[in-house]
Amino acid sequence: MSVMPTATEWGRNRRRIGAVAALVFIAVYGADVAVLAWPETLLGAKSQPTREEIKPRRLWAYVPVAASSHDADSLPDATAALFDRVAIYESLANNDLVRQARKMRRRLRIDLDAVRHNGYVAMPARDLVRWLGGALRWSGTGPAQALTDDGLLVLYPGEKRVQRNYTDVPVPDPPFVSGDDLYLSLAGAAAAFGMDMDRDPASGVYTLARAGREVRVIPREDAFHIEIDRDGRWLQVSYAGHFVKHYRACTGEGQNTPVGQFHIESKSVWPSWRAYWGDVIPGASRRNPLGARFMGTSARGRVTGWTIGIHGTNQPSSIGRRISGGCVRLLNKHAIELYEVIPIGTRVTVHE
Repeated sequence: MSVMPTATEWGRNRRRIGAVAALVFIAVYGADVAVLAWPETLLGAKSQPTREEIKPRRLWAYVPVAASSHDADSLPDATAALFDRVAIYESLANNDLVRQARKMRRRLRIDLDAVRHNGYVAMPARDLVRWLGGALRWSGTGPAQALTDDGLLVLYPGEKRVQRNYTDVPVPDPPFVSGDDLYLSLAGAAAAFGMDMDRDPASGVYTLARAGREVRVIPREDAFHIEIDRDGRWLQVSYAGHFVKHYRACTGEGQNTPVGQFHIESKSVWPSWRAYWGDVIPGASRRNPLGARFMGTSARGRVTGWTIGIHGTNQPSSIGRRISGGCVRLLNKHAIELYEVIPIGTRVTVHE
């Protein structure tokens, strides 16, 4: 037989239920605050913004030439979640721009890469000798010996001469050492190995030919070309003079994005940002408008003189608009894609 609770017991039960509900609310609210705050706490950002930080301000995109950068490996895994689920490529094989460039490379039959050095184009002597079917013997200092089917070739670093089968042959540029490699200019290689050299002005590809064989070489600084249409709000990349990929972008309001011919000068990972009101916003902060990657160009802002860059963004909704302070914004995943592939020295053309 059940007994109905008295009015006193009803009141006591209501108070108990109310107390439990209050405790549950406090626990849930506290957990929500912690979840929202922990990514910035891990990244070293302030847990409580100042009045100046929360005041609505326009996120200008001029960047100091000396913008600092952070080591990507030192950032917590949660960083990517602060933006638009950035894909951190484990290898270049997962980078679509790499895939498209490789397709074009195969189509154009490009064999080797070169670099620009002191006004001329050079390549590792080891790569060229291997392509010729030979082997390079070099201890890291002193002369190097190249054994090919034509015999013996001796290269003297810093000297404008080589010996081919014990006969001195003058070369226009001296072989030089960079890192662990011995480099030889393309003109020097043509003279040393008795090859003909030609260059296709449309693609920038050099061809060295001898006895029915040829090797096609492209300088890495000339391989890619970035074209930006500030009115069309897009950026596209070409490889060896051929289109490979198109990206939607955010460009500068009015005349903020300068028109002209520039080149990539610097690259930064999760760069910090010096706001136009003076604060320095750390890299990977949700308040930092530069996003995951930054590539500084030789263009300068007309107001501050700071570097105009191509970078990611903390405002993905701005892509396709013309509202930045001068820089060109991309989605973070696209900024990372370009950063991994585009070398310093790459040409950048900006037009209306």
